[in-house]
Amino acid sequence: MKLKSWIFVVVAMVTLSVAFNNCAKSGMKAMDGFELSSASIGDPLGDPNCKLSPQKARAAKAAQKVVNALSSGTLSQASELLLVIDNNCYNASGGKSWVTRTLKERSLVTSRALTTTTSLVLDQDMPAAELMDAAGNDECILRIDRDLPLQLHALPNDPYYADKQPYLKTIKHNLIVEKLYNAANGINQTIKVAVIDTGIDPNHPDLKNLISRDSQGQIIGLNGMDNSRDVIDSGFHGTHVTGLIAAIANNGIGMSGVMGQNVIIMPVKVSADGQSIKTSAVVNGIRWAADNGAQVINMSLGGPSDMPAMKEAIAYAIDKGVFIAAASGNDGKVLGSQINGYPAMYGVDFEGMISVGSFDAGTGAVSDFSNVSPTYVDLLAPGSNGTTGIVSTVPTNLSTTGYANAIVSDGKQAPIHGTSMASPVAAGAAAMIIGMARSRGYDALPAQVEQMIMKGSPTNSSLNTKANGGRKLDLQTLTAAVDSDTQLDLASATSRTQAKGNVTISQQPQGQKVTAGASFKLSVAKNAASSILVNYQWYKDGVKIGGANQPTLTVANASSAHVGTYKVELTAGLTKVTSANAVITMDGTVIPDPGTGGGCP
Repeated sequence: MKLKSWIFVVVAMVTLSVAFNNCAKSGMKAMDGFELSSASIGDPLGDPNCKLSPQKARAAKAAQKVVNALSSGTLSQASELLLVIDNNCYNASGGKSWVTRTLKERSLVTSRALTTTTSLVLDQDMPAAELMDAAGNDECILRIDRDLPLQLHALPNDPYYADKQPYLKTIKHNLIVEKLYNAANGINQTIKVAVIDTGIDPNHPDLKNLISRDSQGQIIGLNGMDNSRDVIDSGFHGTHVTGLIAAIANNGIGMSGVMGQNVIIMPVKVSADGQSIKTSAVVNGIRWAADNGAQVINMSLGGPSDMPAMKEAIAYAIDKGVFIAAASGNDGKVLGSQINGYPAMYGVDFEGMISVGSFDAGTGAVSDFSNVSPTYVDLLAPGSNGTTGIVSTVPTNLSTTGYANAIVSDGKQAPIHGTSMASPVAAGAAAMIIGMARSRGYDALPAQVEQMIMKGSPTNSSLNTKANGGRKLDLQTLTAAVDSDTQLDLASATSRTQAKGNVTISQQPQGQKVTAGASFKLSVAKNAASSILVNYQWYKDGVKIGGANQPTLTVANASSAHVGTYKVELTAGLTKVTSANAVITMDGTVIPDPGTGGGCP
């Protein structure tokens, strides 16, 4: 899908209702053998005590994996399918269905992540029953969806900083940037940000030294379309967005990104022509970024359709500790009533994801193109600057300077602005929060980053209909909120090792008697007056459980190995509290094999 104009560059991804198969592989396995299930993983077999015939069990699995629009009737020739494949399963036993056999023949599965999301075009009409049969019989298939098109939403010594980046002054970047990296308690940790877009100019002088690379100097990035390392920008949009997040500060050239130091960019290319995008490439990129250590994802793209595969990928990334920023879109309408836009509208479903609208850096008013909503837009950030546009990096083959705030569209010069520009500014702010927190000894879970952004962004009653609380991004109040939460002032000389918070437990985890093969949850809650930034660590019989760092511990497929005494430790810098013990016992019931037949409907 081509854009009518590069002026309107918006982030909006697609929806996804999560549903994996019921294999033991469907959970996230910790180092100690515990299987931690994701909230996004459904059980296609329903009641674990229910015996299903093999045929009905396969049908139940298929119904959970295949989106409704593809589950019946006839699929026409040239239909584009989005496929999510379990790489470990595929490498061990791929080829159990015509789907995975076709992928193997075409070499469409990568080994660079835990899953591969790819596109498959049907070369002839096919009964949907054949697709359902493949999904039910092949445990390596995690999801089958439609592959729908998306579209783009468009004091340092750096010379552009003083007079060509006014949008940074509107969020008070100039008032905090010097303090932000002070030696005593400023940022000293590097944060990884994945930019899912049209790619990047890997040789741009203001970007090349912050791109993630391996020991041989090869870029650690992904082409979401073919799983290669080709991330060279197919247009200019991805390079422009990346500069807003992370253009190197204090290097004496060009401009400064919001997070101009201590940041690494993981580029994910999802467009071959700088304009059109397939959902499969984006889903592939989200999952790859989550599997390869990204802490923030920015998506300045989107579409109007709700897609299970996209929402599932978002849930997967957040569950692995990734914060997500997405643009609200450039239709100038109210999300949820006048128009739908994804992934922006998924923000209400997840703690750890925000939807970003645009305000004008010159007037302070909401940009006329920005989608708005008190429900579906969390925050406004600068995405326009009158008729001038937002300056940022562009590929050096398109501009002799490597920077631009306008492009030629339909023979006319047009400013580069959009919620595509607002979202990366907010993503840079999120990276800043994570950097401050991690430098002070905090993990900063995605939900906590969102809570900190909402707490640290001033409300404005005159904008209540435009965004949640009428909030606008303000880096001065945002960093002050982190200072308050960790009881450590950036302006002081107090060491980062002295950070501390306020933590009290309001709800203790409760012991349970569980059934073999079932799942169970243990939860702890902190008092509302407690700090936002709190680390969680669960223990079993006094031994740390790897990867168990959330308020809720979910264990799937319980066995005798899970019987024992559990507790969770909550820490906020120097402050530490430990929960009461919760004892898990087992009643000895054995779950029958759901494939042995039985009387469930």
